[in-house]
Amino acid sequence: MANVKYFGDSFLNSQGYSKAISFDPLRPTESIIIITDAIFKRNFGLKVDSGKYIKPAILYIQVWYN
Repeated sequence: MANVKYFGDSFLNSQGYSKAISFDPLRPTESIIIITDAIFKRNFGLKVDSGKYIKPAILYIQVWYN
């Protein structure tokens, strides 16, 4: 998980995103939502609330793998 965090954060930093937009392994769902919203806002100029899509998907994955 540390490698994923390092790779993802390095990629986001190289693309010009601030350190506030980074993956937090202690809060993975919230981190993914923040990153997704920032990418949509910067690249497409859209304000999205990806939480209503990501939260159920993460819950589904957690139930499926447990």
